[in-house]
Amino acid sequence: MTIKRLPFEPVLLKHLDACGIDYREVVSSPDFRTLDRQGRLYRLAEYGFAATGDPLLGLKISRKTPFNLYGPVSLAFLSASSLMQVFQIAVKHHRIFQSYPAHAISLHKRGDRVYLTYDHPIWLEKFPNFVPDLFFSYVIQMSRHLTGENLDAEFKLELTYRVPDRFQYQGELGLEVQFGSPHNRISAPLRVMQRRLPGASFLGHAGAYASLADTLLTNLGEDGGLKGRVEALLWRDNKRWSSAAEVARALNLSERSLRRQLHDEGSTFKQIRESLRLRQAGIYLFEMPVSDVAYLLGYRDLSTFRRAFRRWSGMTPTDYIRKNKAPQQVQPADAPATPGRNDP
Repeated sequence: MTIKRLPFEPVLLKHLDACGIDYREVVSSPDFRTLDRQGRLYRLAEYGFAATGDPLLGLKISRKTPFNLYGPVSLAFLSASSLMQVFQIAVKHHRIFQSYPAHAISLHKRGDRVYLTYDHPIWLEKFPNFVPDLFFSYVIQMSRHLTGENLDAEFKLELTYRVPDRFQYQGELGLEVQFGSPHNRISAPLRVMQRRLPGASFLGHAGAYASLADTLLTNLGEDGGLKGRVEALLWRDNKRWSSAAEVARALNLSERSLRRQLHDEGSTFKQIRESLRLRQAGIYLFEMPVSDVAYLLGYRDLSTFRRAFRRWSGMTPTDYIRKNKAPQQVQPADAPATPGRNDP
């Protein structure tokens, strides 16, 4: 699948709407449409800063962005056993947020503290600290959510840059900050990082979520066109986007246009949906009971899921598990759908 937009983008657009700022000239320009997920966000950030003059824009957008919008990566966060594991997942999958360089952030322990360092921050020409602000604020908000704790006294944030009003900045972030530091990093005591998280009760599904996150990361470089945009919606929430009409509305297309454009790309909505469900199911089946897989894929009863799975793969879930020894052997995403079925 392809991630065309980072979740920060729609939040930023909504924020500009609330400020009464018209951004249509930016998003409708031909060059904007050719930008990747990072370029789109950065262009909008610089425009938003020029229009609002708000140096706290990065913090505000991060605080308003739910961290559960990254599909399997978010699920991996939710099911992590500790903040240490959360930070490890963040390091591994940071390429979703920043594609270059490959190792933009690092995690290490020194004494009794653990440090998450932004080694290669992106400095925007017209709004230099937007991306580091976004990154660290996102880490802080996510940590608070996962632990259910404030953590202000435990976390220590160090930044190489300075801001016009440090008290306003710290008030927005909710954390004391050391400005003018040699490093851009956040740290916490090892005991806090190793403490068991409430989400650890879902640890039985953590392996499946991690596998799905790895698949997402592997496919980031693919150019999917409209197919990629449809896959992105279905991958993030296969229960919500259950029909072509719903996906078309989410993409501001008519259902007829959606189907026609997919046909021009050599695909159909049904093929995309069923191949994604097969990929997800093929991973889940090695990590959890069939009944749980059915629920996670949006099926209300087990028999309906079994029939659907047989249609996708030509075998029952049990036979599939016997035949395949590891999730990596799941049938590829472009597997043809079984002919003779009508697209619901």
